[in-house]
Amino acid sequence: MAAGDIEIWSGNAGAPRWEAHASPGSDARAEPGGRALRFEFALAGHGAWAIARRALAFELPAHWVAWLRVRGEAAPAELQLKLVDESGANVWWWRRAGFAPAHAGERIALRRASLAFAWGPASGGEPRRVGAVELAVASDAGARG
Repeated sequence: MAAGDIEIWSGNAGAPRWEAHASPGSDARAEPGGRALRFEFALAGHGAWAIARRALAFELPAHWVAWLRVRGEAAPAELQLKLVDESGANVWWWRRAGFAPAHAGERIALRRASLAFAWGPASGGEPRRVGAVELAVASDAGARG
């Protein structure tokens, strides 16, 4: 790891605390699974979502790239990675529609340029200070993984 790198998960540093949340009628569970986060979900249908959230305060540099490794088995759903500011009111996200994880795994590059403002009183701009990271899935059809 290079100087200035921000480590969301390493497996070597102990299990970080992740919280799981889900829309009404859906279920989510997030727990350490060796050197990875095990995120299980069952989405109920229209407008359903499940989130694994970790409080993690850090400042983003002007230029950055984040890497996400995903593997598993799940029906296609929208994969989202969200950066929430320290106030909890402003959210930026990266989304991939119709994502179905490969059993062998996939490494995904999340670039600053592909991050979009989602909602909040900031009404745009770029995140500077992050207070939490969320990994989410959303679907209008039932999905589990």
